[in-house]
Amino acid sequence: MLRMQRTMIRSGAVAAVAALGAIVAAPAAAATVEISFSGSTDGAGGNLTYPDGGTFSGRVIYETDAVADDSASPSFGSFEVSPLLIELNTPLGGLSYAPDPSRQPANVMTFTQQENLAEQQTSRLSFGSNELDYDGFDGMLAGFTPISFDLVLQTNPNPGGDVLFSDPNALLSGADSLITAMLINSVVQVVFTNDAMDNIGTTTLAINSVAFNILDVTTPPGEVPLPGAAILLLTGLGGLFAARKGAGSRAGAPTAP
Repeated sequence: MLRMQRTMIRSGAVAAVAALGAIVAAPAAAATVEISFSGSTDGAGGNLTYPDGGTFSGRVIYETDAVADDSASPSFGSFEVSPLLIELNTPLGGLSYAPDPSRQPANVMTFTQQENLAEQQTSRLSFGSNELDYDGFDGMLAGFTPISFDLVLQTNPNPGGDVLFSDPNALLSGADSLITAMLINSVVQVVFTNDAMDNIGTTTLAINSVAFNILDVTTPPGEVPLPGAAILLLTGLGGLFAARKGAGSRAGAPTAP
């Protein structure tokens, strides 16, 4: 009987420790993030000339699953993300991207960077390649084929908390606090070439409006959800207390004649 009681106590302790570990070690859920942006083509930089009064719009959707910060700096974060969709629409045409492993050469890079300086915050998403054989995009800009895409967002931090992110080492962790009126020097830049693979050029468009949207949040498979882990912890502690109380009661009970 004493051996059984000790086994119950040991089992309760193991369950409690396991549950506590699940709570502490539970990773952040992955998220699917959408960034929508728009602006005027007036004053665009680069090699393309847009009609007066033109506008542009676009969006980027990416998956933050398994995002890891590659930088040790507390003020700079560098991440790899999985792009699900890239779109840009302008008066001179547009581009789009959707994953297609058969079309992506090995030199294609996708990354984001976030930098928190005293005078500004910057978040940048870069996708594509400067190699001329890259064919990952669909669409054209004024007859030119896009080969890379950059989305650069900047804002002035202020005491009111209007920032792009709260922690440069956590991807867009404060995106919901973005105030678009605070945007500065935010641009979309596309590098392109023609069918003969010569005459590389760029177009740079100034962004004046941005919106963030979390489309989906998922828990990594095989992980114990936080509420379940909490219940497991309470169950383990309860079993441990009951086992100890029962053992104490039996130890102090008189022996039957």
